[in-house]
Amino acid sequence: MKKEYRESEIRAHYRALTLWLIEQKLTITTMESATAGQIASLITDTEGSSAVLKGAFVTYCNEAKIQQGVPADVIDTYTVYSKETAAAMAEVCRESYQADIGVGVTGTMGNIDPANPDASVPGQVYFAVSTKMGTESFYRELAPQTLRKKSMKRLPLKFFRGACRDRAAGKRRIIKVLFRVSLRCRAGA
Repeated sequence: MKKEYRESEIRAHYRALTLWLIEQKLTITTMESATAGQIASLITDTEGSSAVLKGAFVTYCNEAKIQQGVPADVIDTYTVYSKETAAAMAEVCRESYQADIGVGVTGTMGNIDPANPDASVPGQVYFAVSTKMGTESFYRELAPQTLRKKSMKRLPLKFFRGACRDRAAGKRRIIKVLFRVSLRCRAGA
């Protein structure tokens, strides 16, 4: 049985993450497409978040990603919906804001993207976290949903646990919390 998170749990996880980032004096930024800015929004729900969130990009179309610095050849070679694009998004936003952590999210939750019909596969989500130690990218296939709320609440944590092994405790915590809740809560938080 897959756990479904309630809004109060999602917000509590983000609050804990944000307070930990504040305590550690770490900064974070996001470039979001599939989540449409929800990660940054949830981080800013905690008082003092301006000390850690340097800024964020919502880059819903290919042109917006390219304007912010994602190389067009990455999108052309791997498609906008790929680990490589998510990694480039995470790296570009981290570098742009000179943050300690960059997060990139892209994918198709439910409907075919008319601008990228050949690459758009409903239910495929790509996520990356970039730090000075490097960038890790992840892929998750969800049951396609016309509403993001349903899809995001079903994303299991186990997908991300393997990615957290052999990393510093702080990075593991960031990845665990971000992945646990961010894709589940887009429409419901």
